Amino acid sequence: MKKHAWLIPFAYGAMVLGAALYWAIAGTPFDKATYELAMGMSWEAMIESSNPKLPVLLSALVRELGGNFGLVSGVLIMAVAATAFRNGEKWAWWALWVLPLHSALDLYTVWRYDALSAKSFLWDMFLIGFALWGLYLPVRIFFPGKGQKENRS
Repeated sequence: MKKHAWLIPFAYGAMVLGAALYWAIAGTPFDKATYELAMGMSWEAMIESSNPKLPVLLSALVRELGGNFGLVSGVLIMAVAATAFRNGEKWAWWALWVLPLHSALDLYTVWRYDALSAKSFLWDMFLIGFALWGLYLPVRIFFPGKGQKENRS
């Protein structure tokens, strides 16, 4: 399993990429409750608001922030996982600590704006655990004990 641990951060990147594609194409997030809690009104009310700019701005915000950033992030995560992380390069192990940090920051930001829904909480907690699992599993590949050779199995 340790040999294939690179698939965990690769899968994380693929999930980010998949969510980003959904956001970019559909123009809506998976968890509308986050936006509803932050704005103090339902998603439908935001879209049907008397302010004609609100639906356009909201849709652009969702697509640009969620979609574009996620597309770039997902591709970069997958590239690092499939190359340097898979080859046991220590810098990649350290660099991929950005994954649990990203999820923790997302969780904190949503909480800070009183927009934490059960779905967003569970999703971010899953991603934190998934990322930490992916970093823990191959730790002996990246940091073999004294007197031990690297064992990629």
